[in-house]
Amino acid sequence: MTPGIAAPTDEMVLSLVVHEIKKVQQSFTAAGAAADGKQVGGWALIGFPKTADQAKALEKELSGFEPPQAGKPKVR
Repeated sequence: MTPGIAAPTDEMVLSLVVHEIKKVQQSFTAAGAAADGKQVGGWALIGFPKTADQAKALEKELSGFEPPQAGKPKVR
């Protein structure tokens, strides 16, 4: 890290990643399927998400699915 430069927040990184993934998805839709009917191309995320919270946020942004929150265990 460069002194005096703030690290990007999870929200900033998530926004950038989602934007780029949606661009790739749009290009697949525009290009259509290969001659054999299979979709071509793809993407891989390396190094993101690193935490469960990042993974949940990415899932929510891409699919709209929000996993249920784990409740506190009941103590008897």
